[in-house]
Amino acid sequence: METYFITFRLAKNNTHEARYMELVALLNGYSANTCWEEITSFVIFESRLTAEEIAEDIKRKINVKTDIVVIASTHRKDMIVVGTHNDSNIYRLVDFAKTI
Repeated sequence: METYFITFRLAKNNTHEARYMELVALLNGYSANTCWEEITSFVIFESRLTAEEIAEDIKRKINVKTDIVVIASTHRKDMIVVGTHNDSNIYRLVDFAKTI
């Protein structure tokens, strides 16, 4: 079982609330035991899925042209960026980060 944290920014538009609710429901569904979502746009959960599998699921719940999600493992050097971003410093700061 792997523990992941995810942080995200969803563009504010007429589908924001629906995308937010679908994404949080998806993340809660991964965890059989524990999920923490006290902070807006930040969730920690356990899952048997790989970060890549989670990223592919997330891509179907967000608008990849306007939204961004960062998925990272707390156990391994594994970080995936999903969606649109203009600042490439994340790849300088986290040399193992990748985009899907």
